[in-house]
Amino acid sequence: MGGYGDDQIFTIDFSTINNSLIVGGNLLTAGYYNPPNMNLLVPTDSQAIYFASYSDCLTSPVNLCNNLSDQYVNPPQAALFSLNVSSAQPVNYQWQESTNNGLNWSDLTNGGNTVWTNGSSSSVLTISNTTVSQNNYQYRCIVNNSCPSNAVSNSTTLFTSTSPSSLTVSNVIAGNSSFIQPKILWSGNTNQTPSAIKICADASKATEFTFVNNTGVSSNNIRFWVGSDTLGINSDISGYFVLGDYQINGNIINAKFSHPKYLQSQYAPFRNDIIRIVDYNNPGNTIFSIPVHIYRAPVLMIHGLWGEPSAFDEMKNYFDSNGLFDSKLTRKVPYTFSNSMSFISNALIVPDNITTMFQIARSNNFSAGKVDLVAHSMGGVLSRQYIQSPGFQLKDDVHKLITINTLTPVLRLPICDLICLHAKGSPRMLA
Repeated sequence: MGGYGDDQIFTIDFSTINNSLIVGGNLLTAGYYNPPNMNLLVPTDSQAIYFASYSDCLTSPVNLCNNLSDQYVNPPQAALFSLNVSSAQPVNYQWQESTNNGLNWSDLTNGGNTVWTNGSSSSVLTISNTTVSQNNYQYRCIVNNSCPSNAVSNSTTLFTSTSPSSLTVSNVIAGNSSFIQPKILWSGNTNQTPSAIKICADASKATEFTFVNNTGVSSNNIRFWVGSDTLGINSDISGYFVLGDYQINGNIINAKFSHPKYLQSQYAPFRNDIIRIVDYNNPGNTIFSIPVHIYRAPVLMIHGLWGEPSAFDEMKNYFDSNGLFDSKLTRKVPYTFSNSMSFISNALIVPDNITTMFQIARSNNFSAGKVDLVAHSMGGVLSRQYIQSPGFQLKDDVHKLITINTLTPVLRLPICDLICLHAKGSPRMLA
């Protein structure tokens, strides 16, 4: 396109003027131009005339760079629709609205409750003061440049709801067939005050948060943060969430919480904290908060050869009476009936009592996925035998193992075999 001086643009349809036109004393005919309908530049300071050729429009189309996304809002929250474009020439935007599922479209006015930006490469439509009656309204944008070239965006839907967002917190124990279903620790909506969630510092991922997002915030921007450690600097103490443990399906977000690894000694029996649900782009605005109590990991105490649970009476009494543990999280393992039998015969003592410990924890609304084992003598061997078994590889349900007077693998077999060959007058092989 060319010319001299201050050019003025006219649109001429030669078919309406008998295929000819006189401009500045020059006769123009339709046969000279392609196509007949075009933009004509008429220079004001020269008789020379230049025209935009048809090929210019082919090389300057409007391209849409993204699809519009549906928006979910709680009225009167604002809804934002964003469109990115590319064009070699300046573009104009006209947003449209349909109130009958796309059968008819009407132009919106840029002002009042419907305002949009007119950027060189993008436009954002903001619908403020939304109402419930706008539910399922559709929106699209028509973009054109001066070539002219037009493009129409996809249609997108506004969903308005007065329903609050909801949250369910569950205990999920993986790999253990005794716990197929999750245990719901709390379930409610963001208009309610949640009860504190009791979480054990066992380094498991046994607590899951399921958030039904009706906030209008994109589900991809929803985050769960630990109130005491937003930046994750002390995650061994606070626990943490990582993006790899998020699952997003529409407006439903599921996130696994990595439990703390330990509870500091000054806290008995728990430490207070909160889990915040936030908009990642506006983290100062907390969508919802859930109080949590961080307890120590459950403890199983396992006696030794020919021993009894009473061997751990003093230890359990110390844990419970000093407030270090909730008494429901400490358990002496009873296996007096088989305390002189072989390791193989006692192979299920440890995993079965771990399952029992989880059942007790769940019935008292604790979220635990691992236990600590304190084991004496043969109890230590049974614990180590379980940890080396395929069952443990599937469940991964032991946090720590502490052994007391347990023989090492190098010494165990000869000594234990000798003891058990002569135990109570009958040979019993332990391994």
